[in-house]
Amino acid sequence: MVFLYYIGTKGLSYTRLASRFRIAEGSVRNYVSRVRQAFIDLQPEVITWPGPQEKVVMKGEFRRRFHFKNCLGTIDGSCIPLFCKPTEDGEDYLDRKSAYSVNLQVYCPLVCLFIR
Repeated sequence: MVFLYYIGTKGLSYTRLASRFRIAEGSVRNYVSRVRQAFIDLQPEVITWPGPQEKVVMKGEFRRRFHFKNCLGTIDGSCIPLFCKPTEDGEDYLDRKSAYSVNLQVYCPLVCLFIR
């Protein structure tokens, strides 16, 4: 929760985040660092770009299923709601439904994995 709040609030300091969650600043640093490192460690397994052979297969499948030539996947976006209005530049996070959120945009191949 601390990590999500940290990345969802632009310009938030560890000190203010510690105060918000009523925990030590060192704990905030540990939580943010550990979750960030977990994402980095998972990247090679979960976030990959298709190799040459995979590209041929994916293009063929998209053409067969959807009649798109040379297509490797789709892109979609979604709003990730924030717990509350960010303290700095809060209005920049207001979405089309008048809620505070950040926009996530992902690429999705046929096998529905996140890739970079």
